[in-house]
Amino acid sequence: MIAQQEASEIARVPNLDTAVQELWVRAAPGLSEQELQWFARCGEGAGLALRNMSDALEFMGCRMGCGAASGELEDSGNVSSLLLLLAESLRGINALVFLMDLANSRLRFAQGSK
Repeated sequence: MIAQQEASEIARVPNLDTAVQELWVRAAPGLSEQELQWFARCGEGAGLALRNMSDALEFMGCRMGCGAASGELEDSGNVSSLLLLLAESLRGINALVFLMDLANSRLRFAQGSK
């Protein structure tokens, strides 16, 4: 039964976010307090990463809106590649926030049970 459940969970679409979630589920029970504290800091750079991404998108949007975009953004294949890259980047940021939140929750729970 457990093997079937694990197989169905792994059948999710493999990307950075789901891979981190799967690894966390398997590793979290064995993590020390010091390791949890390290994971609790994983999302510290998430806000900066999101601001940088927002600035880059705003810049591209303004250039495209003003007609100043270079030929790279006029090709639908390049735009598709850019959007897929942005989606995967957001998944990566989400994975870091996911780790941070869960590690902080486990640390709070451990401190509350002492």
